[in-house]
Amino acid sequence: MFDEDTDPNHQLGRPGKYTSKVGFVDTRVDLSNALDTKGDISRGGGVEVWPDHKSAQARADYIQALTKDIQATVMREYDYISGSYLLRITQTLSPTQAGAYEAALKGLGG
Repeated sequence: MFDEDTDPNHQLGRPGKYTSKVGFVDTRVDLSNALDTKGDISRGGGVEVWPDHKSAQARADYIQALTKDIQATVMREYDYISGSYLLRITQTLSPTQAGAYEAALKGLGG
């Protein structure tokens, strides 16, 4: 879990940004191909909690627009939204593997 001093994106708690954030490592990811930043999505994934669904959707749209033309898989991701939760999963995982995370998110009823 990050706080305002450790958030690598420097958005945590700032006006109109996410209210909490956690990153995690998925052991199926080859970390030698991941970015060497604690909590980086390329290591597995993360969850950002936004003030509302609209804000979470805007963030996901921004990320997808920013990364759509990037060839490096390590910089791309799957984004899933449930309520105000944005689940971000590295695209180095297969669609089936990422889909299991999506199913878990939906199971929480976000």
